Amino acid sequence: YGVTHSFVSGTAGKDLPQAVLDLLPGNQTGKVNGSTVTPTLLTSTEVEVTGGKWTFVSWDKSSKVINGADAAFEGTWVYTEDEEDVTYGVTHSFVSGTAGKDLPQTVLDLLPGNQTDKSDGSKVNPTELQNTEVLVDGGKWVFKTWDADEKTIAAADQTFEGTWVYVATYNVTYSFESGTTGKTLPQSVLDLLPATQTGVEDGSTVTPTVPTSTVVNVTDGKWVFKTWDAERKTIDGADENFVGIWEFEAVVPTGDNTSVFVWCAVSLVALLAMIYLVLVQKKSLKKGNIEA
Repeated sequence: YGVTHSFVSGTAGKDLPQAVLDLLPGNQTGKVNGSTVTPTLLTSTEVEVTGGKWTFVSWDKSSKVINGADAAFEGTWVYTEDEEDVTYGVTHSFVSGTAGKDLPQTVLDLLPGNQTDKSDGSKVNPTELQNTEVLVDGGKWVFKTWDADEKTIAAADQTFEGTWVYVATYNVTYSFESGTTGKTLPQSVLDLLPATQTGVEDGSTVTPTVPTSTVVNVTDGKWVFKTWDAERKTIDGADENFVGIWEFEAVVPTGDNTSVFVWCAVSLVALLAMIYLVLVQKKSLKKGNIEA
């Protein structure tokens, strides 16, 4: 008697490909009645095909007994599709942490792009922001925190939520005043006013900016910066202003006045000399000498 082999598909809707059928063992012959036979060992138990592979599971029996007829062994193969390389992403969102205040577009524009190609079970972190403060009219938005420093991909995308809060801010302005009665500050002094400081938080202590120049020469003298009205101020729910005081210093006259001064000095010396002659040397001055 003989021993034959056959293959069947154990996967519904899938027929065995020729590459599997080609592995069928040849028939065994010369088997006597009553003998125990076993299937021929396969040369391969896996066959790669496009999109998956076929795997040999088992024969219907590990052995059979010849009982007045040939014996046949049936082998089952199952198909397994290739697993897709599944990856996941990381997204970001922003929320306002200040009641009654919606995030402006300038904040939303800072949302980081999505992270991609994250494998299941991997640890992910939020993308670092390029800017954590955004100035707006009357204040600024400040980034506080993400809802987590790290998350784990669990067969799904992950999202990090970032919170921004609104902070009211104020300005520090500057003005100049003349400290000299009857004198008005010229434009060349006013041009030295420091620029306004913006975005200063409530409760902050501020100091005035030093003028780029503290002396300004003008035609009849010069203006000299003396002081600010305070060395520092504290923002208390409103803008602050520093007032700087300038004083005018006139130039000492020159020209003809100098000649008068020299003439007076020479006359005084002559007069002292004559007094010396009268009191010390007891000499009389002649009328002619006095006239001279």
